[in-house]
Amino acid sequence: MKKGSKIIIGGLVLTAVLVAGYLYVDSLLFDGVRPKAVKENGFQANYFAKDGVENQPTVILIGGGDWGDYWGQKIGRADYAALSLPYHPREGLPELIEEIPLEYFEGAIDWLKEQPEVNPDKIVVMGASRNAELALVIASYYPESVHGVIG
Repeated sequence: MKKGSKIIIGGLVLTAVLVAGYLYVDSLLFDGVRPKAVKENGFQANYFAKDGVENQPTVILIGGGDWGDYWGQKIGRADYAALSLPYHPREGLPELIEEIPLEYFEGAIDWLKEQPEVNPDKIVVMGASRNAELALVIASYYPESVHGVIG
C-alpha cells in the first residue's frame, strides 16, 4: 500500500472515530428537548416539547431568534411546551416589524391548539421590550385563545 493511501485511510478512520465520539457524548448530554422547526399554517417557528408531554400550558415567545430559542429550551425542559415565534426579518417575513399582520400570530395559535402537548385553554404569550407590547396586542385581539401575557 502506498504512503498516500495510508494517510487517506488513516484520515477517514480518525474522522469516523471523532464523529462517533461526538454522537456518543451528544447522546449523554441530551436534555430531552430538541427544537422542531415548523413552517406551516402561514408561520415559521421553533417548537419545544419533551417526548411524552401532553396537555400542558404553553408559552409563545414573541420575537423568536436566540432569545426565544433559549427560553423555549428552558420551558421545554420544565415539561411545558414553547413556541419561539419570529416575525421579522427572515426569508418570507417582512423587514419591518410594523408590516406583520396579526393573522400571522393567529395561525401559530391555531396550530398550537392542535398539538397533543398543548392545553389549548392555557396558552400564554411572552415578550420583552417591544415584543412585550406586541404580546399585549396579540392577547387583546385573541382573548378567547390567549390566556395570559408575560411582558
